[in-house]
Amino acid sequence: MNLYLRSALLICAFVLTSSDSYAFLDKIVKKAYEAQKQVIRDAQESIEKSTKQVAKDINKTGVAEKKVAEAAEAAKLASEKENQIAELSKKNAALSSALKKATQDLEQAKTDLNTAKSDLQNVKDELEGYRKVFSILEEKNESASDKADWLGSGFLFSLIANFLAILTFCISRPKQKVELKKIEIETEIAMIQLQSLKHGMADHSDVTASQGKVKGDDFKVAKGLLET
Repeated sequence: MNLYLRSALLICAFVLTSSDSYAFLDKIVKKAYEAQKQVIRDAQESIEKSTKQVAKDINKTGVAEKKVAEAAEAAKLASEKENQIAELSKKNAALSSALKKATQDLEQAKTDLNTAKSDLQNVKDELEGYRKVFSILEEKNESASDKADWLGSGFLFSLIANFLAILTFCISRPKQKVELKKIEIETEIAMIQLQSLKHGMADHSDVTASQGKVKGDDFKVAKGLLET
């Protein structure tokens, strides 16, 4: 502004001192006016450019904010996805553990099944063995029953005949009561032997009439009676 003022003062002084310089002064004024207009235009252009740049910057800022918001949303989604992946990983680990446990249980079940099959086969083998033993015992039982019937009938007839003979002898000799008592006891022992023989044959033992074995308690009782 001071520059313009000085220029105007100089121009006025020059005009006042020279009448021929009016045209020059007019030219200078026009140039000054053009220069002022140019300055104004430059300023307006600069303002417009600045305004446009500011608008661009504002737009860029909006875009940047939008991008920031989108990035934040993407980060949020990524975090949610990460959490979902973590949950899926946990579930996958649980499923893997459950699958492993189920596989172990299946293997154990197979082992138990094989063991059960083996035990069943062993039981079948044992039952087959028992069946064979029972078959043999049944055959022996039939044979022993036939033998016991045969031995029992013959031995019984012999005992009865002996008993009748002894009884007849003792009746003819009344004084020999002690001998009669002993004979009765011996007869009872013989009867006990016969019963023991029949029981022994029924139990598949190899007792025979010649062995004359009896059960321990019955024999002790009979022996005690004989000694008295």
